[in-house]
Amino acid sequence: MGDGRGALTDITSQGYTQEVRKIGDVQISFRSPPDLTEAIDREVERLSAERPGEAVTRSDVVRAILYRALLPPPSPPQKGARPGRKPAP
Repeated sequence: MGDGRGALTDITSQGYTQEVRKIGDVQISFRSPPDLTEAIDREVERLSAERPGEAVTRSDVVRAILYRALLPPPSPPQKGARPGRKPAP
């Protein structure tokens, strides 16, 4: 079901509405062996304990791991540079 903003929503088993997909996102599915699933679940539990009141899902954990593994970290701002401005050539 759509919410008028281009995102699909789903009612989770806990009864709250969770944003499932935004425009431009691609859904990827895969099968996971039990030991990997257990490791993901341990990370979900660790992050949930770190962030009380915030819902942390397996998808959140896998997404964060993939970002760290596959994409370079953002560059730190240069000294004296103003946020939002391009450095002078």
